[in-house]
Amino acid sequence: MSKRAYTKVNVFNSYKSWTMREDGRIREMYLQGVKATEIGRILGRSTASVNGRLYKLRNYHFHQKQK
Repeated sequence: MSKRAYTKVNVFNSYKSWTMREDGRIREMYLQGVKATEIGRILGRSTASVNGRLYKLRNYHFHQKQK
């Protein structure tokens, strides 16, 4: 497990693909109002990674509804 100076978070899942389970957890925490920094700490991801994933999930959901 490494700690990056600029994230101040243990990022043990760096460069790993997101799993469906993590997608479910990130979505659930986001809807409960948990901040991206805290989600990252829980999932072992950087805040930027969490924000990027949330962006992808929102866009995927939006495009699925338009079909």
